Amino acid sequence: MTQKLVYYSQKDKRWSNLPFTITGNKKQTIGTRACGPTAFAMAASYFLGRAVLPTEAAKFALDKGYGNDCLIKRGIKNDGRISVHFSVLKKKLGNIGS
Repeated sequence: MTQKLVYYSQKDKRWSNLPFTITGNKKQTIGTRACGPTAFAMAASYFLGRAVLPTEAAKFALDKGYGNDCLIKRGIKNDGRISVHFSVLKKKLGNIGS
């Protein structure tokens, strides 16, 4: 079976105004700050063959303390810790790529 690519926009009305912040700044939303979780949600959806919404990836990121910078940039700045966290998410969601 061929899996289809999924496209999510962080500006989607279903989640763009939801908070994505660890400081309580109301201007920090999925629509303004969650490029990394949105991109990850697309990739995870493809590899898992099921919907992984940006809200799910954003919640995971916030639970790990990522919420003020674009997740990918922040991960790079913090010695690749995001890779470790996404490995945990990968285990939680299923074995991506298998």
